[in-house]
Amino acid sequence: MVINTRPEEYTPRQIYTTMGHLPRQVAPIRTGIVVLGHSDPIPCGPSTRMLARIREGLAVFARSDSPLAIGSGGVGGADAEGRYIGRILNESGIAPVPCECYSKETVGNLVFTTLGIILDLDIRNVRFVTDPPHALRIEALAHHILRGVVNFDVSTCGWPLSDEELEIEFAKERAGMAFIRQLRSEVPAGDPMAALRWVATNHSRKPYSGIDLGLAVEAIRQGVRADLRIEVAA
Repeated sequence: MVINTRPEEYTPRQIYTTMGHLPRQVAPIRTGIVVLGHSDPIPCGPSTRMLARIREGLAVFARSDSPLAIGSGGVGGADAEGRYIGRILNESGIAPVPCECYSKETVGNLVFTTLGIILDLDIRNVRFVTDPPHALRIEALAHHILRGVVNFDVSTCGWPLSDEELEIEFAKERAGMAFIRQLRSEVPAGDPMAALRWVATNHSRKPYSGIDLGLAVEAIRQGVRADLRIEVAA
């Protein structure tokens, strides 16, 4: 399987936009596969971890029932993670890929993809694709934020770096659990927007400063709806 890692040489199989054109298929989409970005600067090329996640996303897509692949991640500006993932997935043979390019951290990944794309297309099952250390964070947050909202699972890629780097990343994730425990204690379970607003208020890096979170979700939703109408009408 060939993965295109040079977006400047990207030639789309079908018209591609940030929000993506949805696949032509008669059967309902049963599973949303969300490939999560890794925030290394894209102009320097995709990180080894990002490529490993994308390869796992392709494998999950191949064995899923009526899947829709989604790229998620807003770090990188014009070369946002979600957009970059979508291009690589599309060039690797998947039908056009909706992309979410607002999220700056994991809570945003969960909320923007779920509210803006997954639920809006009446998909009830979502599989998040990431690497093993990051999966600790995904599972801890998703069990709380998405409780009763969607069914979710996590698929992890093989760790592409050294054992020492793996241990370091696991240590970082364990250290970050205090923040997650605080969120879980202060935000009601099953309320994704409340969780996102909590992050916007409490996160030390203020990842959503100046962004209207409700409008961001609606922008993703409207983009997906517009592309869906294009596909149906064609």
